[in-house]
Amino acid sequence: MPASDPLGRKIRAYYVKLPDQTCIIETAQASGLTLLSKNERNPLGASSFGTGELLMKAAGSGAKKIILGLGGSAVIDGGAGLARACGVRFFNYQGKLLDIHGGKDLIKIKHIDLSAVPGCLKKIKIYCACDVNNPLNGKTGAARVFAPQKGASQSDVRILAENLLHYGSLLEKICSGASKFPGSGAAGGIAAAMKAFFNAKIVPGIDFLLHEAQFEKKCRNADLVITGEGRLDRQTLFNKVPAGIAKIAARCKIPVIAFAGRVELDTAEIKKCGLKAAFSITRNLESEESAMANAAQNLYFTAYNVFNAINIKK
Repeated sequence: MPASDPLGRKIRAYYVKLPDQTCIIETAQASGLTLLSKNERNPLGASSFGTGELLMKAAGSGAKKIILGLGGSAVIDGGAGLARACGVRFFNYQGKLLDIHGGKDLIKIKHIDLSAVPGCLKKIKIYCACDVNNPLNGKTGAARVFAPQKGASQSDVRILAENLLHYGSLLEKICSGASKFPGSGAAGGIAAAMKAFFNAKIVPGIDFLLHEAQFEKKCRNADLVITGEGRLDRQTLFNKVPAGIAKIAARCKIPVIAFAGRVELDTAEIKKCGLKAAFSITRNLESEESAMANAAQNLYFTAYNVFNAINIKK
């Protein structure tokens, strides 16, 4: 369906609707970092409006349950763009309706009005799957931890931190604790907005998805589990995909290895994740753009060599 990318350009974005009327939406489909070139990344002006458009389309399709994946976003707008697409109205200090275009505009908000949110959104069970525990604000909040990864300068981070602190105080008036629970800073604060505006349940992403997929049952008959991530770093230790998979596989006594674009963990940390081994697929000191463009070929090359090494016979 047509949707807005983080800079407001029209793109094609998708969600999945299952036979049981569950809709699955990925934040990265319309609000993803990969939709922007490195020079276009700008958390001060990037908006989650397109994800809100997908949410509205899914709600209007007769969905009984919506699962929103909160990964890979380019935004630090506290989910205000998404909320605006879903009927939430933001007013400035002069009582005028605001168009929110990124985290830079959050400081302008005086009042939030939910009266125009469609009834269909209020009746649907919404789950937000996230793989981080960061709150909206503070030293480990969305601005300080995630904004630099999305192109923010140090001065941008200070502005975003101040704006999210103000925005968080407004969310607290609507839903106590909305800006403080573990994971409220996920996807640039979209998690906090979903909790405050739509009473969404925030769940650990990998645990929720593995439960839905009956992974433990399927894992019991495996010889080896292979997983992966863009970057294996210290955030991986906090129940991100590889660690979550390894935790369940360990219960089944099945070894797990991982492939990643970059491995920044030492051997002790790899073991702490529950992994038997981890392999970086990036070759020849590639730039980030080149590594992403060549990810499929690099993964094939690394996997080919790893498994041929495993199969070496005397």
